[in-house]
Amino acid sequence: MVDTHVLRVARQLGWASGRGGAEATRRQLERWVPRGTWADFTTAVVGFGQLVQRGAAWRSEFTECIERAFGADSTQAVTAAEMVTKLTTSCSTS
Repeated sequence: MVDTHVLRVARQLGWASGRGGAEATRRQLERWVPRGTWADFTTAVVGFGQLVQRGAAWRSEFTECIERAFGADSTQAVTAAEMVTKLTTSCSTS
């Protein structure tokens, strides 16, 4: 089963269609998330989803945290910025 945060984030970022509910989303994610990382992936996405619910401050908190951990020019920082943009856009239009 997929947590509510994972379901919402996966749908908004285009990782899964969102059709078919939590179980369909789980199957879609399992196709591309490496099996050995499922638990870590879920934990990270749930935490991210919870952070997003806190309001606008999450954007800078999330990107700053990623930049501190991996460096401002890292692939992770670029990906984090893209996630913020997608979620900000999808949340403001839904």
